[in-house]
Amino acid sequence: MLFDAGCGLCARTVVRFGDALVARGFRFLSLQSQEAIALASASRDELMTQMHVVTCDGRTLRGVDGVLYVASAFSWTFPIRLAARVPIVRRGMDAVYRLVARNRYRLSCNLSTTPSRQRSRIDPDLDRELRWAPALLPIAFVATLCRGLPAWAYMWTLAIGIYFGCKWLTWWPRRDRSSLARTLGFFFAWPGMDADAFFGKEQPDRKGGSAGASPCQNAALAASINIVVALPLIWVVPRLLIASHPLLAGWCGMIGLVLLLHFGLLNLLSTAWRNVAGVNAPPLMNRPLAARSLADFWSRRWNTAFSAIANEVVFKPMARINSTLAFAAVFLVSGLIHELVISLPARSGFGKPTLYFMTQLGAIAIERMKVSRHKMPGFGLRAARHRSGRLYVLVVTIVPLPLLFHDAFVANVMLPFLDSIGSFARGGFMLPHKLPLLLFVAGLLHLSITSAGILMTFVLDWRKNLAPLCALTREIVWTHALFVLMTIVAFGLVSLALPTTLASGSPLARAVCGFIALFWGIRLIIQFVLFDARPHMTKPLLKLGYHGLTLCFAYFTLTYALAAVMP
Repeated sequence: MLFDAGCGLCARTVVRFGDALVARGFRFLSLQSQEAIALASASRDELMTQMHVVTCDGRTLRGVDGVLYVASAFSWTFPIRLAARVPIVRRGMDAVYRLVARNRYRLSCNLSTTPSRQRSRIDPDLDRELRWAPALLPIAFVATLCRGLPAWAYMWTLAIGIYFGCKWLTWWPRRDRSSLARTLGFFFAWPGMDADAFFGKEQPDRKGGSAGASPCQNAALAASINIVVALPLIWVVPRLLIASHPLLAGWCGMIGLVLLLHFGLLNLLSTAWRNVAGVNAPPLMNRPLAARSLADFWSRRWNTAFSAIANEVVFKPMARINSTLAFAAVFLVSGLIHELVISLPARSGFGKPTLYFMTQLGAIAIERMKVSRHKMPGFGLRAARHRSGRLYVLVVTIVPLPLLFHDAFVANVMLPFLDSIGSFARGGFMLPHKLPLLLFVAGLLHLSITSAGILMTFVLDWRKNLAPLCALTREIVWTHALFVLMTIVAFGLVSLALPTTLASGSPLARAVCGFIALFWGIRLIIQFVLFDARPHMTKPLLKLGYHGLTLCFAYFTLTYALAAVMP
C-alpha cells in the first residue's frame, strides 16, 4: 500500500491499522520513495493525487478502489463494500474521497491540535463542504433510488431523508459541544432543530420547564388528549366516509396523523427531555392557536423545527444582503420543500404548495403595511391585542390549505397510506384483518422507545459511571448501544413502511416477524428476571416510563409472534 508519508492524517491511519494489515499480508511504502514510483509505474505527481495499492498479481488500484481493497481485509466492512456496488453511493464515495484527498494537509494540521480546537480551525471552504455534502446526500439518494416505492412510502422516505439532512446541517457547527449520548438524542429522539438550545449549558427546571413555558405536566396532558382525539380520526371516521366522500376521508385521516405525531407523540418527547433529563428541548408545536399574528404563528408557534433551521441556513445568511429578500426566501424554500414531499410523491399538483406559502408571505406583508395598522386595526400588527388577530390567522392559514394538500396528494398518497394501515378495513375484530394496523402501531412504538433508550443514558449517567472503565470497554459499550438503537430504528421503519407485507404470511415475512418476536421476547424476560430498576425510579414519570416500556415489549412480542404464525 502506497501512502503519503508527509500527510499526518495518512500516517496516523497507517499507525492505527498497520499491525492488523501487516498480519494480513500488506506492506507499506511511502509515495515519495523511488521504490513506490517504480512499483506503481507512475510519476510522482500522479502518485500524490491519491492512495495506490499494488496487488500480488500486479494490478494497481487507486483511490476508492484501493480503499475498498484494503477494507476487504476486515469482515466488519462488508456493509460498506456492499453499498459501494450501488452506482450513486459509489459516486458519492468518490466525491468524498477526492474532497478529503485534496484537503488532507489542512485536515492533518487541524488533527494535530487539541480536540477542542481541532474542528474550529478547519478551512472555511472545507468546513462548508463537509456541512452541506452529507446533508444533501441522503435527500438525493432517496429522491433518485426510491421512486419505485408506493407513493406514500416514497413520501415518508423523502421526509426522513430531509429530516436527517436538516439535522446534520444544524448539528455540524455545534459538534464540539455534543457528547455521544446527546448527539444520538438530537438525531433520533427529538424532532426539533434548535441545536443551540439542545446542546446548551443552561437547562430548564425539570419540574416546570423553561421560564414562561407551560408546566411539563400540562404539556404531557395536552399531548395525551391529542393522541386520544387522533385515533378515531385515523381508524374510525375514514371508514365511515370512504364510500361516499373519499377525499374527506383522506383529510380526516391526515388531520388525525398531524394530531397523533406533531401534537401528540413528538410533543411528549420534548416533555420527557425537559422533565426527565433536564434538557432544553422546545416542543415542535408551541400552542399555534394562541397566535394573534401570522408572523408569530410561522416564526414561533407552528413547526418550530423548520423555523429554527430556516432562520439559521436561509434567513441569517441572506439578511446580510437584504432582510426583506431573506424573509421571502424562507417562504420560498418552505414551498419547495413541501413540493418535494407532497407533489413529487403524488406526481401532480406541482406549484400549489409553493403558491400556498406565497399567499402566507403576502398576508404577512398586509399585516405589516402601515395602511393596515391604521385603517384595519383588527388585521394589522396591533391585532395581537384583539380577537380579530386570531381570526385573521385562522382564515389565512386554513382557507388556502387545499393548495398545500391538493386533491392529487390526498387521492394518490394519503388514501393508499390510510388503506395500508387499516383505516378502511372491515371485518370486526378478526385479527387477520387487523394485523397491518397492529404492525403499523408497533412501528410507531419502535421509533418512540428509541427516545427512552437514549434518555436512559442520562438517567443512569453513563458518562460518569463508565468513566472508570478502560477506553476499549467504554467504546464497546457505546458501540453496542448504538447498534441496538440502529436495530430498533430498522424494526420501526420496516413496520411503518411495509405493514401489509409483514402480515402477508410469506416465508420471508414470517421469518422477519419471528426474529423480531424472539428479540423482544428475550428482552421481556430480561426485564422481569434480571433488571432491578427500583433504586432509579425516583419520579412518577420514570416509573410510568419503565412500566410503559414493559408493556411495549409485551406488545411487540405478541404482535410479531401473531404475524409469524397466523395462517
